[in-house]
Amino acid sequence: MRVIVATIVHDPEDARIFHRQIGALLAAGHQVVYLAPAGAGHDLAQPGLRIREIGRAHGRHRIAALRSARRALIEESPDADLTIVHDPELTVLARSICGPKVWDVHEDLVAQVSDKHWIPTALRGPARLLGRRLERRARGRFETMLAEPSYRERHGDRPVVRNTPEIPGDVVPPG
Repeated sequence: MRVIVATIVHDPEDARIFHRQIGALLAAGHQVVYLAPAGAGHDLAQPGLRIREIGRAHGRHRIAALRSARRALIEESPDADLTIVHDPELTVLARSICGPKVWDVHEDLVAQVSDKHWIPTALRGPARLLGRRLERRARGRFETMLAEPSYRERHGDRPVVRNTPEIPGDVVPPG
């Protein structure tokens, strides 16, 4: 199976995305195209993985990253069996993705608005409302998987794939 994994927000070496999800897909024998912010090509190459650098969304500077991601998704998704997006911003590109698509929810978008210092205080209330609408729209266009059960309060009874590391049984305790 050929899978696209996409992010414009997260570090290319994000533990959930790169080490757990992509690692599991590669271990299962799948081919992965990783659409990640520029700088992702450094030391991440592995058999079965192709990295395509796209723009990084940062603060108010998100449009160029979305355009870059849209171009990549239009070019790559016709040959993919599945596309997984990790950012709520990427869910607005649903029509640019051919085939099955999954939104991997591993952050509380609405709660995070309060922490976004680049959003003026007066606009945070409307931004939370917009975030709820974005999430509702995304659930209608994407299959959704959640990183923790508490997200079911807003997203409904969706599959949960916990955001926890795999710990080998032979770990030596510290000390």
